[in-house]
Amino acid sequence: MRNRILWMVCLQLALLCFLAGCAVHEDTESDSGGFCLYFISSTGDSYEKVPYELKNKDDTLAAVTEIIHELSDSEQFNTDQYKAALQGVGLDSVEFDEGNVTIDFEEGYSKLSSLNEGMIRTAIVKSVLQLDKVESVTFSLNGASLLDQEGAPVGPMNDQSFILEDDEEDVYSGQQDVVLYYANEEGTQLIPYHTKINSKDNEPFEKIVIESLLKEPSAQDSQSEEKMISPLNEDLKVNQTQVLNNICYVDLNEEIENLVPGVKEEVTIYAMVDSLASINPIYQIQFTVNGEKRSTLNNVKNFDSLFSANLVLVTKPAKK
Repeated sequence: MRNRILWMVCLQLALLCFLAGCAVHEDTESDSGGFCLYFISSTGDSYEKVPYELKNKDDTLAAVTEIIHELSDSEQFNTDQYKAALQGVGLDSVEFDEGNVTIDFEEGYSKLSSLNEGMIRTAIVKSVLQLDKVESVTFSLNGASLLDQEGAPVGPMNDQSFILEDDEEDVYSGQQDVVLYYANEEGTQLIPYHTKINSKDNEPFEKIVIESLLKEPSAQDSQSEEKMISPLNEDLKVNQTQVLNNICYVDLNEEIENLVPGVKEEVTIYAMVDSLASINPIYQIQFTVNGEKRSTLNNVKNFDSLFSANLVLVTKPAKK
């Protein structure tokens, strides 16, 4: 039988349990049996795992309700290191049916930026999927399917739906083959540069790839007779990246507006897009600037849309 529980009822029950006596939440290991909750870091660009001991271990729906309540507890879980993932986000209901948890958000959820929305969903999914009987999590908005940037239903999410820093050791271990796309000397086309990039602890691999474009290949390492130049402003910073449902969300600072002299805007954008799209499992890229979507970027329209690899600008390098 399909289980359903209204969020307000869940919240009241959870509060009763809380007042009856909650486990102490610490940043160090406890008697939680390895279970932890995922909170968003105070800087808003990563996650903090906090050990937690579930009270409702034998009832999956009650456990999910408990997790949602804890992720919403801004008074208890706002610290210098992290904040409640669901702070200020309203929920209508939580359901559990045949291995899938369905969480229905209120209308205000649709006003979140794509990056923040993705981080909230990821924090919930990573927390809830630790329950033995939960195989996936589905999200809805006022009873209707939650839609992605292209208007398609997001669908059930599981461990394969995203990559976090603690997942990257498995996905991006050691050296990875990457194709970086640099601008030609005229700034009108892209030149592919095949290389290997080392992953680093506690740094998203996608960020490393973009930052690699800031450094031009040496003449000795160059694979083309034509000079390769960096397509990115040297002051460009990558604030944050996240991979979710094969989409790489990239938040840049305002220096993306300042072009390298002589380099066309579309060359700058697709240098990042094509380089990131060379990484499995990234298919599309969504850009924001200081956390906000921009419909235009200087002369580029639809900068808030999803970008896919575009090899029209790519020229075949003249071999040495």
